[in-house]
Amino acid sequence: IGLNWAVLVLAGLQVARHHLLIQSRWLAALSVSGMLLALGLLMEGVAPRLDFWTFYQGASPMTYPGIHNFVGWLVTGFVIAFIAHPYLSRGVNRMALFYLVLQGVFFIILNALFLIF
Repeated sequence: IGLNWAVLVLAGLQVARHHLLIQSRWLAALSVSGMLLALGLLMEGVAPRLDFWTFYQGASPMTYPGIHNFVGWLVTGFVIAFIAHPYLSRGVNRMALFYLVLQGVFFIILNALFLIF
């Protein structure tokens, strides 16, 4: 999970810098945290069904996590992106946008399949 977070943040910073043309460290970190939140919203809908993880409220499993989980996505994404921003290569990684879109499409398809079946 940690490696995927690192790749998602670096891909998000590439997208923020080279596709959204955001140069500000603060705005780039904010946009990355928004990208990660959007992906998290898609992912959390299927994660328990795929046995990725399960959230509990007391002893009862929850079908969807509470708001604290998404605040965590925002804060963690922002902090990591803010720290990583100055160390990001000035070169363009052409796979970054593809990787983020692919992750989003993957979880959109899984959510649709779970709605159908």
